[in-house]
Amino acid sequence: MKKASKLLISGLMMVSIYSCVKKKEKNYPDEPQIYYEGINNDVVHFFDSASSVGIRFRFTDGDGNLANIEGDSAIYIADYRSDTLYASYSYPMPVIPPELRSGKALEGRVTVTLTQNYFLPRFDSLHVEARKDTLVLKLYIEDEAGNKSNEIETGTIYIEE
Repeated sequence: MKKASKLLISGLMMVSIYSCVKKKEKNYPDEPQIYYEGINNDVVHFFDSASSVGIRFRFTDGDGNLANIEGDSAIYIADYRSDTLYASYSYPMPVIPPELRSGKALEGRVTVTLTQNYFLPRFDSLHVEARKDTLVLKLYIEDEAGNKSNEIETGTIYIEE
């Protein structure tokens, strides 16, 4: 019985010591960083209005000047079809409300959903005949100070009839 009570007291002491340790502020660079996590679909049917692709990535930002207000930060997407830049787009970064900001550094996850309208193919003779296309998307984000993140790239996305 004595042995069990000593073990219990030791266990409680370790828990209380652990709970008193303050969490350190994460030390990220001031430039945002993004990390590719995947896509939810790699085939898009361009005549199906419900067809979409969700691109998931996580981000960090050391100085916390990302997504403070709508329009201060952006997600940039470059569409490469057949290894050629087809188009590029920018979308506002989702705003991170003040109550979710726990300090200077930020980290989080984002899913960008691109609907079938985004993937409408260019109608050159090769792709019209084949009724197929492929593309790769490259993304980066920019904070309100104009700091650009690294660039991530999706796997191949297939556009089919």
